[in-house]
Amino acid sequence: MTLLVLAVVVIVAVALAPTRPVGAVKRKYKTGTRWCLWRWTEVDSEYITRLHVLKTPFFAVCVHWILKPDPEPWLHDHPVTFLSIILRGGYSEKRQWMWFEPVVRTHRWFNWIRADKRDKHTIVDVKPNTLTLCLMGPKTRTWGFHTEAGWIDWQTYYAAQRAEKAKTTS
Repeated sequence: MTLLVLAVVVIVAVALAPTRPVGAVKRKYKTGTRWCLWRWTEVDSEYITRLHVLKTPFFAVCVHWILKPDPEPWLHDHPVTFLSIILRGGYSEKRQWMWFEPVVRTHRWFNWIRADKRDKHTIVDVKPNTLTLCLMGPKTRTWGFHTEAGWIDWQTYYAAQRAEKAKTTS
């Protein structure tokens, strides 16, 4: 109970921050970590900063500063089912379920994402200073991109991207 109260206080404090944290010393999150408390994830493209407030094998509570649309051109899926509660700002996503036509939806309050290869999306527009609280279930699968060549897991996709970039810069 004490941990829950602490998490709520921290989340409220973070929500009141004017922008994402920059320049602070951050304890880094390592992909695949099963347990952590207060760990940061930053991606190279700087489109999102993620704070794992608490992560266990059973659930996770994260805060996301969403800065830009997803940089990849392909729809992707997720390894966890989660509820994204929008604390500030908002975003639009192109989303497709199974074989139905993709639709663009704007989210101002919340968004429910399923850990299912058939539930795919990409963020296409972001309001300034967007901040979300994500309540995540357990990891149930590997996530990936839905490309013209079919579904590709994220590690293979990014390895191919790095190899392609290395070829063009050498």
